[in-house]
Amino acid sequence: MRRLLFIIIGLLGLVACKTDKTPVPQDFECFNQPRVFIKYKQPINGYTVKVMCMPYECYDKERETEIWGSALLCFEKEYSRFYVYNESFSDSILYYVNKESVKDGLVLNIDYLPKQKDEYLSENSPFFFQDLDFDGTEELVINNWRQSIRYCNTYDVYRIDIGGAELITTPPFYKISNYMTEFDSIKKTITTTEGTDINGNIVYKTYNLNR
Repeated sequence: MRRLLFIIIGLLGLVACKTDKTPVPQDFECFNQPRVFIKYKQPINGYTVKVMCMPYECYDKERETEIWGSALLCFEKEYSRFYVYNESFSDSILYYVNKESVKDGLVLNIDYLPKQKDEYLSENSPFFFQDLDFDGTEELVINNWRQSIRYCNTYDVYRIDIGGAELITTPPFYKISNYMTEFDSIKKTITTTEGTDINGNIVYKTYNLNR
């Protein structure tokens, strides 16, 4: 996982070293696209967070100024820095409210959109910290914007330690969706949907996280 992340960082570095757009080497034209640089005004859980987003070139954009694409997020605080890749980065402000024309080198200093207190999986935040496995320690949760059914989101969940961020790849956390997912902090269970049966009924699966 970390080897893959370093490869991603290296590839994105080909286009991130300058804010002025420069030609990319032959055979690397896939990186010759606009880059938007975002910094959040507020520290989040003590981290300064910066983002380099490569917006999608969608034919069905709802708004010409919407910002939605693949991104590299940098989390940094004293003596600690790590990077997380998001294949589908956005939030309600960048998607619905932004009025800046999307162009290469655009820099945005914006307010962070926090998670609502009654939410386990924030619908609108680009990322957040939440104790999803009921162990008393918050995980870093990355919002994969509109990657679930019915315009819902999926989420990547990371454990944070001294070495950085480690993606959790076991159910129910890997690409967990906010579509009809229920958390029970008393019973320490998570109930997710597992598709439908032959009769079209929704199939649910409950994960017991009691240790």
